[in-house]
Amino acid sequence: MNRIFICLSVLFSLIWAQPDVKLTRDLNPEPCYVTCEDWCQAHPEMGSIEGGPLILTETSRKYQTASEGLIALVVTPNVAENLGTYLDRYTEDLNSEGYSVERSVYSTAGTVEDLKAYLAGKLNSGLVGAVLVGSLPVAWFQLNDDWNDNGEFDPEDDWYEEFPCDLYLSDLDGVWADDSVYAGHGPLGEGSDGIYDSHTGDKDAEIWVSRIDASRISYDSELEIYTDYFERIHDYRTGEFSLPSRGVFYIDQDWSAGFTEEEMYRTCSDYEEIRDTMITDARDYKPRIKEEGLYLTVCVHSGPDAHYFHRANDVYPDIIFNWGLYHLTPRFGFYNLFACSNCRWVEPNCMGSLYSLYGNGLAVVGSAKTGSMLFFANFNIPLSNGVSWGEAFRLWTKNWFKYFGDSRSMRSWFMGMCLLGDGSLHLEGDVAVTEPVIGKNPQIKLNVNALSGRNVQLELPKAGMTSIEVYDASGRRFAILHNGTLSEGEHAFSFDAPAGVYLVRVATPYATQSAKVVLTK
Repeated sequence: MNRIFICLSVLFSLIWAQPDVKLTRDLNPEPCYVTCEDWCQAHPEMGSIEGGPLILTETSRKYQTASEGLIALVVTPNVAENLGTYLDRYTEDLNSEGYSVERSVYSTAGTVEDLKAYLAGKLNSGLVGAVLVGSLPVAWFQLNDDWNDNGEFDPEDDWYEEFPCDLYLSDLDGVWADDSVYAGHGPLGEGSDGIYDSHTGDKDAEIWVSRIDASRISYDSELEIYTDYFERIHDYRTGEFSLPSRGVFYIDQDWSAGFTEEEMYRTCSDYEEIRDTMITDARDYKPRIKEEGLYLTVCVHSGPDAHYFHRANDVYPDIIFNWGLYHLTPRFGFYNLFACSNCRWVEPNCMGSLYSLYGNGLAVVGSAKTGSMLFFANFNIPLSNGVSWGEAFRLWTKNWFKYFGDSRSMRSWFMGMCLLGDGSLHLEGDVAVTEPVIGKNPQIKLNVNALSGRNVQLELPKAGMTSIEVYDASGRRFAILHNGTLSEGEHAFSFDAPAGVYLVRVATPYATQSAKVVLTK
């Protein structure tokens, strides 16, 4: 099994300070979300089984040479019955990439606890991820958000949320409990109501989980959507369908001054940031997503069914609704949606599902509740180093718990994060991201003189975006010496620091270089 851990890249890109980032919100004055009770009433068969098989059939295709590990492909009976040819080809595509695959038809009467137990049973066989196809069981979680991390319920700033939580299926050895109830107002009280509200123990995600679920999309037939999607991801894998290596970071007004060190430029050879508050609105966004590209990150206030862009010189938002997105057929492949509840896939015609399943859509990361991803670099750097969409997300989750596992505000931001689409896919533009312009493997020459003013001298083989950062022995970023474009050739920088061990790291879209330095005085 070859799980690629870009340890230094991920660890040393971590932003340690708690972020001062404006919360992304649903601006609908009267939002109405599907609740756990609604879901259970609409799916009375889930969890109704009393004895009998949960796994109706299981096709084992294990190979000792499977270098990338095992993927569990779990599908509903309806999908298995009607899409067998597509599932066979999908399995063969994964085999050709080094994965072994176990395909299972899961009873619609099973519980999410049963599904988790099934996945946990595969962990010792090298399980790295699970792809769930169709309407499969859901774990629900509830909490009182604590955005200022003070450990108290502040009625003016905090609120109650219940939401689908796929972290439950990714964390196979943590402790999940239901020991609180919501009385309709105020903080949670003691009791049990069938919704998880506690997550303790080893909280890391052992595997990634992604969903391919068109069961709540009403614009086309569910099976037709799956057919088109599996055709597209097959063509993408085989190179019959390719996308230009183009990345766009689209940042609406409330975040226009932030997100400056998110490393997205590493993932695509053609990268653009749009953060001009006089430009960013729905009218500008629509034609941009109709142009083909590999990877789009958008930061915008949203709900499951709409984006609410700021409109310059106007108090009213510029809105794109889900039906409007459907008719736009977005042309990017991968999406990071910094957009409140935009991936709440239990809702009808959820926009995250539309991004992943229509147009050129391949995979999406986003949240099923208020909040979204932060620390984008810990997701984008692994992507740029060749790990899958799902594995990059798992590594991002691992960093969350390693460094902010006890933070209530980070739990509020991240607990609803999920993957839609095929998590096993990789970013592959029609121009290789790491392909050098000059030379086969251009190298950065880096030298740090510890005695002469802490001088950093480097030589770049070509011009481009360059970040130069200094980290202390604990991995904390100590200083940013440069973050912007540098020309080809020699450059010099300096920094002042007390005695200790430091790492100087230079990163460009085509190469990285690090140097350890010991300062004695």
